Amino acid sequence: MRPGPRTKIAPRPHKALPIDPISVSNGAVVRRWEVAAMGGEMFFGLIVVALLFAASPAGAEDVSGMSAHLPTVTSAEIKKWQTLAEKGDAKAQYWLGFVYATGQGAPRDHGEAVKWLLKSARQGYAMAQNDLGVMYDNGLGVKRDHVEAAKWFLKAAEQRNAKALTNLGLMYMEGRGVPHDYAEAVKWYRRATELGYARAQYNVGFMYMKGYGVPQDYGEAVRWYRRAADQGYARAQHSLAFMYRYGRGVRPDYEAAVKWFYKAAWQGFTDSLKWLHGAADQGHAGAQHHLALLYRAGRGVEQDYSEALRWFEEAAAQGYQPAVEGRARLLATARDGEVRDGNKAVTLAAEAVKARRSVDALDTLAAAYAEVGRFSAAVQMQLQVLEMLRAQGASSSRVKGYADRLAIYKEKRPYRE
Repeated sequence: MRPGPRTKIAPRPHKALPIDPISVSNGAVVRRWEVAAMGGEMFFGLIVVALLFAASPAGAEDVSGMSAHLPTVTSAEIKKWQTLAEKGDAKAQYWLGFVYATGQGAPRDHGEAVKWLLKSARQGYAMAQNDLGVMYDNGLGVKRDHVEAAKWFLKAAEQRNAKALTNLGLMYMEGRGVPHDYAEAVKWYRRATELGYARAQYNVGFMYMKGYGVPQDYGEAVRWYRRAADQGYARAQHSLAFMYRYGRGVRPDYEAAVKWFYKAAWQGFTDSLKWLHGAADQGHAGAQHHLALLYRAGRGVEQDYSEALRWFEEAAAQGYQPAVEGRARLLATARDGEVRDGNKAVTLAAEAVKARRSVDALDTLAAAYAEVGRFSAAVQMQLQVLEMLRAQGASSSRVKGYADRLAIYKEKRPYRE
């Protein structure tokens, strides 16, 4: 079943939301703490790296110290941190606090986490100061105290910690522990943007969108949303799509709106997914095509090849060429044998190549040939793909997937996505 309502939903830019407690995604391992504003939403969480090295929605940041290259926290590392922390090492104290706060490698104990974070923060360790501020703001291991939270955010912000700069801005935006002051909030957000921090860039855009602390200026809102969106920040992508859809700060551009809603939905941003469903239901071919891509990949929705095929067919019926290619590829490469239809895939892929002799179209035709057992044809077609990529000066990382498929066809095996 498809999620979301079946009627068109007009999206809205996101408002500031309260701080959330710690949460760790299933199937992921902790790399480090993160406190950040997500479209005004400050949450106390973790930068996590999925076991298959999936990036976080807002983009992972560089880290320093012992966890920089650790896929997980081992008992030996915890023991080392404990020894160093007891000797007064600020960094080790921070990571020991991290262990107790997250339950990664030891039973979760917020009181113990605060104890070690406080020791580290008092020595001026910015990450500890920032995270201690979040402990106070959430009342984790200590009595909730917004004034104390703002104090620690300020200490870390003075060291140009991007998350703390953004968090302090949110405190001023909401008047938590400090006076309610939109102009002051913008000041701190801007300082974080100087460090390239996507969430702060989004927040500045939001302030221009609403006219909070700055003159309302949709054009400036778009500029800041785009900076964050280009870094992969889903909330910014959603809000940028909103601006294109309704022509705020830019000329109305439905196709651009679809593109950005899709990028946000790919990361599981529910409001964008709802919008795509609504537009697809009303017959927008681009939305139908992008919705099919989400179902094919299982991004933002449960993977459903049949649903993907249905949306590809609806878009293709309107002459939307990318959907013709998408439908052919699904019929050739789906892991579900009930969905695959090699002969139909060959026919559709050949039509797609005739209409647009592109890398993707040729690649799809090669996959279709392999599905019906025409491996020599698949190999020849894939060689043309690689030749076209070389002529385009494609990077080795882009070429790799196509070269891998060539090897599969040489082994007389069909390709599965």
